[in-house]
Amino acid sequence: MLSVNLFSTAIATSQPIVGLYNPLTNNKNAFILKAYIGITAYPAAATNPGGFLWQVASGQSITQAGTAPINHSTLKASGSGMIGLVNQALTGATGSLLVLRPAPADNPNAVQGTLTGDTPGYQMIEEQIEGAVVIPPGGFFGLYTGLTGTTSTFSAGLTWAELPV
Repeated sequence: MLSVNLFSTAIATSQPIVGLYNPLTNNKNAFILKAYIGITAYPAAATNPGGFLWQVASGQSITQAGTAPINHSTLKASGSGMIGLVNQALTGATGSLLVLRPAPADNPNAVQGTLTGDTPGYQMIEEQIEGAVVIPPGGFFGLYTGLTGTTSTFSAGLTWAELPV
């Protein structure tokens, strides 16, 4: 986790924990099907990451090369028209991010007190979005934390379908 994973409306300086960008030139929409979120390490001295938020933007020309998504049909990192963003700056973005809604995620500190060492408590939350969020060309969808910190780590991911505009 980086301090830049913090919720912000300043898109050009933000870095999502995980995000998806649909290039303006793409001829497909991304229908978000599922999201996965879990805190994997939470040191005793860590700043509580707070809640998680889904933030969105439209009309973007993000130039960040990003991370090639894994195609679930071929099991290769190719074939998608989308750009995956994993803790990467939204280079080229302009304007502001909007908070779409909170993301359901387990914060083990809120339930069990401070986790240390091998204390159990990790839980992966799977959110069934089922196409309720559509990312059009030029659109961005990303996961952010509610509070700043740099020592917690997360596992997160997205599953989507790409359909013609």
